[in-house]
Amino acid sequence: MPHHKRLTLILALAVTLAAAMPGCGKAKEEITEKAIEASINAGDKNVNVELGGKEGQFNMTAKTEEGTVNMSVGENAQLPKDWPQDVPIYTGLKVQVAQSMAEQGNFTVSGTIEAAVAKVSEFYKAETQKQGWTPMQTFTQPGMESSVYQKGDRMVTISMTGEGETTTLTLNTGKQ
Repeated sequence: MPHHKRLTLILALAVTLAAAMPGCGKAKEEITEKAIEASINAGDKNVNVELGGKEGQFNMTAKTEEGTVNMSVGENAQLPKDWPQDVPIYTGLKVQVAQSMAEQGNFTVSGTIEAAVAKVSEFYKAETQKQGWTPMQTFTQPGMESSVYQKGDRMVTISMTGEGETTTLTLNTGKQ
């Protein structure tokens, strides 16, 4: 498994570990940091993990030989500050998970929107075209849609599922 995918998996597991651990404050944070570093470093990689976040948010930064991975999870998670400007964000998206590996150009964001899948889909079809993205593939079923767009050497995958007027959206963008 490529290192960046392994690191992403470990970071996702770390979020679960940190949320489930009993205790509080700095001691919990330090134990979690060390556990995550040990898991990642088992693959002969030198990784330093820093945890943080305010109430309702879990932030983690992992510095590796390949670059820095930033992850934010929770009701107060925010879009990565270096999110590509040509990847549209639906107004009102409540970000719940955000991850960036800016040096590699890889970004992921997931959250919910108070709008039906059809409305969100129309927005992304129009806005990706305005930003110069070329549609490559779309898969649609009732209540869900997944589309892949290309622009130069970059791809964006837009996946959404919904029920009624609530849509869960996941955007992944990076180099091919």
